[in-house]
Amino acid sequence: MTGKEIILEYLKTHEQFSPHELALITGIPNNRIAQAARHMVKQGHLSVVERKWKTVIYAKRKVKKEPIKRNPDGTGWGCANPMTAFINRALMEVRQ
Repeated sequence: MTGKEIILEYLKTHEQFSPHELALITGIPNNRIAQAARHMVKQGHLSVVERKWKTVIYAKRKVKKEPIKRNPDGTGWGCANPMTAFINRALMEVRQ
C-alpha cells in the first residue's frame, strides 16, 4: 500500500492522525507516511491541525460549499466588463 492509501484508510475511522502513530500501527516507515501527508496537504486533501516541535497532526480538509452570490438582477457579482454584464442579463431573461 502507498502512504496515501494508508492515510485515507485510517481517516475513514479517525478524525486526525500523526505520521508517527500511523507508522507504529502499520509498521511502515514514519518518513514515508510524513512525505505522503505533506503531498496531500499541497494537493488540498489534508490540513495541518497542530504542530508540536517535530510532531505534526493532520486531519481531512473539510470543503465548504458557499452559495453563488448574485446581484438583484440575477447576474453574478463583479462583472467588470459592461458587455459581459449585458450578455449575462440577456441570458437570464431567455432562460426564465
